[in-house]
Amino acid sequence: MTGERTSRTDSPRVSSPEKLADVFKEFIQGDPTTRIYNFLYQDDVKEAGSGMESWNKALASDDYYVFRNEVELIHRCGAEIASAVRASLPLIELGIGSSRAVEQKTIPLIEALKPQMFVANDLSLSSVTTAQKKILSAIPHLQVETCQADFLDTSSAVFDYPSANVILTGSTISNITAYDGAYPVNEVVSYLRTLSKITGRTGSLIITQDTNLDEASLVTAYSSPDLIHFREDMLYRLKAALKADSFDPGLLRYEPVWNKDCRLLANTFVNTKEQKINIKSETVVIPEGRRLYVTNCYKYAVADFVHMARIAGFSSAETWMDAEGRVALHVLSKRN
Repeated sequence: MTGERTSRTDSPRVSSPEKLADVFKEFIQGDPTTRIYNFLYQDDVKEAGSGMESWNKALASDDYYVFRNEVELIHRCGAEIASAVRASLPLIELGIGSSRAVEQKTIPLIEALKPQMFVANDLSLSSVTTAQKKILSAIPHLQVETCQADFLDTSSAVFDYPSANVILTGSTISNITAYDGAYPVNEVVSYLRTLSKITGRTGSLIITQDTNLDEASLVTAYSSPDLIHFREDMLYRLKAALKADSFDPGLLRYEPVWNKDCRLLANTFVNTKEQKINIKSETVVIPEGRRLYVTNCYKYAVADFVHMARIAGFSSAETWMDAEGRVALHVLSKRN
C-alpha cells in the first residue's frame, strides 16, 4: 500500500514522574553518567515548551560542523551507500530529530536508497509525526510508519522487523553515558549489539561518528548561542514538568570540558549560586561551583570505531570521510 500512514506504538511512551525525578536528582548531584539527555526529548517534558526552533537554528550554524559535514557526505555518497545495502529491506531511522535534519539528510537518503517502506523513530511524538508529513509530502508513494520509543529499549516496535537497513546519524553513538577517563569500549559494543538486533542478519547499519580532535573547533561548535539556548530550554521544560519551582536554570553557566586522553567533549553547566531544590518531598542542595553533566560526546578514531563494531559482530562494508576529515559515515553489516 503506497503512502500509508501507520504507527508502531499504540500510545506515546512517557516516563513516570518518579523516574523523571530520580534522573533529575542524579543530574543536580553532579553525576557525570547522567541519563537526563534522553528524558529531555520526551513529550511529557516537551509539553512545557519546545526547543526545536533553537535546535534547527543551531544546526544551521557554520560552527556546528557535524550536521553540515553529514549533509555533505549524504549528498556526495548517496549512490555508493545505496549500492552497499540491500534495497528490498525496510529502512528505519533511529532518532530522526528535527525538521531540518529530515529535509537535508533523511529525504536525500530515502531518495538514494529507494526503500518500499520507511520507519521514523524518535523519543518525541512531534518529531516522528512531523517527519512523516514531510517525507510523504516529498515522496507520496512511500509507505511511512512511525515509532515513538527509545530505540535502545528492546521491547520497542523497531525490533519487530526481521531485518532492516538502519540509519543512525547525528553522531548519536557519541552520546555514551560512561565517564571514567577512558574509551567507553564496553558501552559502545553493547550499543552496537543492540542495533544489530534491528538490522538482523541481512540488514545494514548506516551510521555517522565524529572524529574531530581539534579542541578549539569542538568548543566553538558546542558553544554556539543557539545550542546553549537549546540546552537551557530543555532544563526549563524539565523544571516545569517536575514542578521544581525552586530550581533556577538561569543560575547555570554552560561550560564545555575537553578530555583529550579519552577523546571526550562533555557538555556541562556550572552552578553559579547555591540552590536548594525541593524534589519528591526532599530538599537537595546544589552548591556553588558544582558541575552538572548534560551530555557526553566521544570522538572515536575511525580505526577504533571499526574495531568496536567488529567486536559487536559487524563488518565494515564501506567508510567515507567528509571533505574536512571530521565526520565518518560507515555502512556496517553483520558478519556471517
